[in-house]
Amino acid sequence: MAGIRERWCEVNITASERERIQLCRATSPEMTVRELCHYYMINRDHAAEVLGVEAPQIAAATVTRKRRIDKHKAGEQYALAHVFEEVTAQQLADTIGVSLPTAYKVIDDRPDYFRKIKRGVWECRDAQADRKAEKGN
Repeated sequence: MAGIRERWCEVNITASERERIQLCRATSPEMTVRELCHYYMINRDHAAEVLGVEAPQIAAATVTRKRRIDKHKAGEQYALAHVFEEVTAQQLADTIGVSLPTAYKVIDDRPDYFRKIKRGVWECRDAQADRKAEKGN
């Protein structure tokens, strides 16, 4: 009796999961299959069946996420490459590939690299060059 019930549930879950996987793929076509499984909590075997990928390929693929320090380093490198240029938080977020709140956090955490000019606009600075210039005068 338990075997029949398990098999019945498995068939129904697979049918509903099939629709869900297709919807998730349509919603996020830029994600890899592993990212899709991880983000939407999809069973890898079901995703492999629906999307036509082998399950070991999904398990072998790696999901790379940026760490906080990498995001801050990217903001610093952007500031050093664009000294004296004006930048908005949205431009910074788009350029270094982070969310808008993270861009604000990078700007707020590094006042030596980003100097506020007016509301919503910051100037990129090089703190070391500014210190050298102050010592030279």
